[in-house]
Formats: sequence, structure tokens, C-alpha cells
Amino acid sequence: MELAQLQYLMPRLVGKGIILSRLGGGIGTRGPGEQKLEIDRRRIRQRIDNLKTDLKGVSNHRMTMRKKRQDLNIPVVALVGYTHAGKSTLLNALTAAGQVTSENLFTTLDPLSKKMQLTSGENVIIADTVGFLHNLPHHLIEAFKATLEEVVQADLMVHVLDASNPQVYQYSKAVWEVLKELKVDTKPVITALNKIDLLDDPMWLAQLKEDFPNPVPISAKLNQNIETLAEKIGANFISRMSKLEILVPHSRMDLVDLFYREGKVEEIRYLQKGIKIKLNLPKILADKLLHDKEIEEVS
Repeated sequence: MELAQLQYLMPRLVGKGIILSRLGGGIGTRGPGEQKLEIDRRRIRQRIDNLKTDLKGVSNHRMTMRKKRQDLNIPVVALVGYTHAGKSTLLNALTAAGQVTSENLFTTLDPLSKKMQLTSGENVIIADTVGFLHNLPHHLIEAFKATLEEVVQADLMVHVLDASNPQVYQYSKAVWEVLKELKVDTKPVITALNKIDLLDDPMWLAQLKEDFPNPVPISAKLNQNIETLAEKIGANFISRMSKLEILVPHSRMDLVDLFYREGKVEEIRYLQKGIKIKLNLPKILADKLLHDKEIEEVS
């Protein structure tokens, strides 16, 4: 966030008034004739360089975490949208993540990713991303690279729009311009028409539902239609699940814990010969399970 703020501020230091044009001097400056504006710029450039170095380390850590998710084949859903559209509030509503919400620019430069279990039992990662702006400069896209990587890697995008904002169409266009630049504009998308609690005109909402793909009217703040949105997200991944009826030895209670954690247990019966379970599991996990000689598939 600080890197983006500094890069956003740097070209705007010119003409900030008499305070920034006062002469500076002393240790650490070029001399008593150096303008305060030049000192500010030099310090900002130095801080930007330091932050870029730190960001490389953070990016490497995220790459490691992302590889772990890919190894486990957990789908990623990226929340995208114009700044102040309500993405962080929606993340909180979907996952009870406790993400900080703010009216400040670039509040979510560092993405917050949280696990959410769908009604099918499958787990997905919901990733919050930075709020987009009109004509986002290339140097800011670089600063946002860590958070935008989540969009590039995502299996599904949820485009969060402030349905109460009269500029909703312009803001949507600005978001799609960035998505096209990232070459992710062909990914599947759900449009979350947020802040419907602020709408007075039902015709306006009806028009928005016609104009945007896969629309779901919601109020993240009031938890309105969040379950409907979750179901729509789940519908995108239903083909990744397998229905199983299996018999598990009593000695493999670790698997029962895994089933509740990574799938959806529909029925469980403790029999003398083992534990009989009907469940939904992600296909990749189900395939591994059926190769386990201790597990018996019930026909």
C-alpha cells in the first residue's frame, strides 16, 4: 500500500505550495540551497527503492503459498472492482475474514485470501484485490503486481459493482480495461451488484441486471443475497466434485476428519466392519482415495 501511495504522490509534489518550496539545509542535504521539494522527492525515491526490494520478498512468499494451493487443487475466486465498490466488505460477508474496510485509496494493496466452503462441500479461496481506478498508470500496475497476480491465477472472478453509483458503467469499463491489459478478460465472471440497500429505483436495478453478465444483486453490508451469490460461485465448480459411498476402517478416523474438512459428508454410519460414508469430495481427492487399498467402494 505504501509503495502505491508514494508512486501516486510522487508526480503530484509539484506545486504543493509554499511549504514544500522552503529552503532546507543541514546534514544529509546537498547544502543550504537545496529546495525542500527536492529533499522530499529524494527521500520518496529512496523509500520506493526500499519498498520494491521488500516487495520482491513478499512476492516470493506468495508464490510459495500459491504453489501449495495449486498442489492441493483448491480453486481461487478473485474479487475485482473499482475502488469503494465494497470488495472487502463482501469478503467479510462470504468468509467472516475481518478484512479492514476503508474509504482510503489502495487500502487493499496486499491481498487477503481466505478459505470458504461451498454448499457442495468443496473449499475455494476467496481473494480480495486492490480497487481499480480510471487510467491506472503503468507504474502503479507494477506496484499492484502482487495483488493482481491473484486475478491472473484465479479460476473465477467476481466483479463487484456499486449499483448505487451513477457512474457504475464508467467504473465497470475502467475495471475491464485493466483486466484486458492483464489478459484475464476471458475468465468466467459473476457480477455482484452491491449496495442494493441504497437503491430507490427498482427500474435502475432491472437495467443493471440486463447489462452485466451473471448478475447477483447483493448488499454485502447487510448480508443480503450473500447465500445466493455463494451458490452461484459454487455452481462454477460443481463439476469438480465426485459423489462417493465408501467403507473406511475404524483405524482411519483421520480420513473422517479430512472428509468433513475438504468435502461434504451426507451420511455416516458406524458399523461393526467399518465406517460407511456417503459424501461429496473434490475429484482429485476422490481419485487418490479410491487407490487406497484400505478404502472399499460400496456399490
